Amino acid sequence: MKEVSIEDLVEIGLIGKPHGVSGELNVRLTIDTPSFADFFDQGKCFVFVLIDNLPVPMHVEAWRTKGPEGLLLQLKRINTREKALELQGCPLLIDSCYLNDIVQFTPEHFIGFTLYNQAGQLVGKVIEVNDTTANILFSVETPSLKVLLIPIADDLVQSVDALSKEIYVSIPEGLMEL
Repeated sequence: MKEVSIEDLVEIGLIGKPHGVSGELNVRLTIDTPSFADFFDQGKCFVFVLIDNLPVPMHVEAWRTKGPEGLLLQLKRINTREKALELQGCPLLIDSCYLNDIVQFTPEHFIGFTLYNQAGQLVGKVIEVNDTTANILFSVETPSLKVLLIPIADDLVQSVDALSKEIYVSIPEGLMEL
């Protein structure tokens, strides 16, 4: 395994409760499943689990999809329900070099990202995603602790940097004053 720095890692999901008694993990993915499948089809069998803010490499023994945004994952040495419970709530990461150029992230992936307007000025941090409406809305907390609802449509997003967790968007005129 090559040396990887934490800056090279991208969160691809969150570990949920154990599945069964043999240590299999439920993972809620924040990237589309085909991107993750490509990762394993290339023979890349290591993921990282963020434990106490440190990325711990773990060998993947088996995996299978579970619905459109889920995954069941068996990691080496995680072979009991108790060991699996210790990982519950931990982010799951992979080296960004294994993500193809057309990875689609689910809206929840962007929670915690910093949002900038078209002029490069800080708007705030994405704290919540509302995808129950026709347009996805980011709840963005500004530095003054005001919460703004910012529509996120493809034509408004200028760029996304997954590694630095930054999003640049064209914010419709007048929206910041609401």
